[in-house]
Amino acid sequence: MLLSVISSMYEPAVTASIPLLVKEEHLEGANGLVNGVQALSIGAVAGKMRMDNLYRLLAAITLLILPMALSVTPALISCGFYPSYLLFLACAVSIAMIMTIISIFIVTKVQKETPNENPGKVMAIITAAAQCAAPLGQLVCGFIFQTFSARLYLPALFICIAMALVSLAARHLWAEITVS
Repeated sequence: MLLSVISSMYEPAVTASIPLLVKEEHLEGANGLVNGVQALSIGAVAGKMRMDNLYRLLAAITLLILPMALSVTPALISCGFYPSYLLFLACAVSIAMIMTIISIFIVTKVQKETPNENPGKVMAIITAAAQCAAPLGQLVCGFIFQTFSARLYLPALFICIAMALVSLAARHLWAEITVS
């Protein structure tokens, strides 16, 4: 459920803000790079991950949203297209990698903990919740980005604060869960 909350905040924010900053052809190459690095990185970090310290990855996402917010400030945009674009892209790629690692880890954890007769039902509910949260987040973030179109860093700062609260909630929630 917590991933649904994250999904409803981060993904729509990036979806709503990227057209304002970059051209689509630049994203295709970055997307391929991200997919390859994500697949390789989960193996490298999987042995060190535990539910009780997973909130640290959420905190890392929160910290990466700050420079992302700075990338759309008038001061950085006035420096030219590429400094703003590269900062935004570096943060977006890093956040996407972290979210993929968290998602793979949690899906694996859920599958291990679910009785053999229920994994399809449980995963269907989790997938439905996550997929329903994203359009709602896109609606809210689209409205917020449109309202603050002159100051795009304000919605990004709002998302940063929301993610900090999610990180704190995850710390308390996941501290009680032990890896079997």
